[in-house]
Amino acid sequence: MLFWAGQIGQAHLRVRIACIDMKWSRDIEQADWWLGRLGTWGADGIRSLVPAGFASITRVFHPVELPSGETTTWTALAQANSKVAHAEMQLHTIAAPSQAPLDPARHEEPYAHEGELPPQEMNALASELARWTTTPDRCWFGVWAGYGNLHGGRAVGTLTRLGRIGRYLNRCAVEGLAPQEVRESPPVRAPGRDYLLLHGALAAIGEAASLLGRQSPNIWWPHDQA
Repeated sequence: MLFWAGQIGQAHLRVRIACIDMKWSRDIEQADWWLGRLGTWGADGIRSLVPAGFASITRVFHPVELPSGETTTWTALAQANSKVAHAEMQLHTIAAPSQAPLDPARHEEPYAHEGELPPQEMNALASELARWTTTPDRCWFGVWAGYGNLHGGRAVGTLTRLGRIGRYLNRCAVEGLAPQEVRESPPVRAPGRDYLLLHGALAAIGEAASLLGRQSPNIWWPHDQA
């Protein structure tokens, strides 16, 4: 069992919540078993992301946010636009109605929350995956190292007061969500991207999202590698 979620770079609000069962780890050797099964980045399709050796792959579709602000599923969106929902569907192909050509000037595309699962879906997935491992209390979670809020930096704000000439500049240091010793240690180096590690119980996956400022981990696997 290995769960992988694609991701895009986004800024998230930092949330500070005390976590007990989920901790950062520098034990990157724990990822060697699946790194050795990956294909060539960009050349082997899904095998450059998901290791070989599994009988099948299940795709979990991220929730879709409509321009109205409502959230829906890929299947419901496809049905609303008279499209066929299937395991390999892509968002841009099911987002526009079949009876009308897409007008880029007027059409607002739905947004898929790639790389992050809302708490409800994340907890449901964790409950299902727990049935397939003997070590649900000892799991590993990879977080893409490219998320800027993991590393922190300098925040800059510029304000202009209306009716008066003047510009006010505020700089403050923003602490990274990942501890300094983790940020400065070698990451898990997978083809095409690096990961930082979390370690804890599968049932504590909600704590991981708290540690990451709402972002969910991108790769999950149990210690028994089942």
